[in-house]
Amino acid sequence: MTEDTNLTNHKKFLNSFNTLHKILRKKLNEPDMDFGPLLNKVKKNRDIVLMRYYEKLDFYREFRNILVHEETNDMPSVAEPSDFIVDEIGEVLERIKNPKKVYQLFNHEVIHFNLNDSLSKVLNIVKEKEYSQFPVFNNNSELVGLISENGITRFLAESVEDDIISIVETKIKDVIDHDEAKDSITIVNAN
Repeated sequence: MTEDTNLTNHKKFLNSFNTLHKILRKKLNEPDMDFGPLLNKVKKNRDIVLMRYYEKLDFYREFRNILVHEETNDMPSVAEPSDFIVDEIGEVLERIKNPKKVYQLFNHEVIHFNLNDSLSKVLNIVKEKEYSQFPVFNNNSELVGLISENGITRFLAESVEDDIISIVETKIKDVIDHDEAKDSITIVNAN
């Protein structure tokens, strides 16, 4: 955001606040709504990006009200935004305007398995990478669940009466139903 360096912090803050207000109105499809009711809508809609900044947005709302409503012609403003607050509202504004995409948060390929992969393959990755859970796909590349250390332990505990278990011959499809985490998945759009 390019700003005139001659502006006071007071003006910079209010400019950023007003831009933020316009963005929230557009994001929430409420072209005429005041900031306070917009925040209530943010809370109700649970927009993950906006919720992350909810408390800061509420602080900015209160601070803006102090700046605008407490100032009179006879008396100067009772508060002046610090450089920190001006910079912070600018950063929050940019993050709300241009939130990171899910794919930007992950810089490596996710290790995953197929239902027909062997349990030994999973255990080797657990040992090598020290990861504890992995997505599992079927032959149609559809996500069917998660396999975790906990699920593997449950499978082994329930199979102890069988006495001999071949970890190499045991397939993930034999283990995954014992895993409490298998359905603990939320699919998030990469964009």
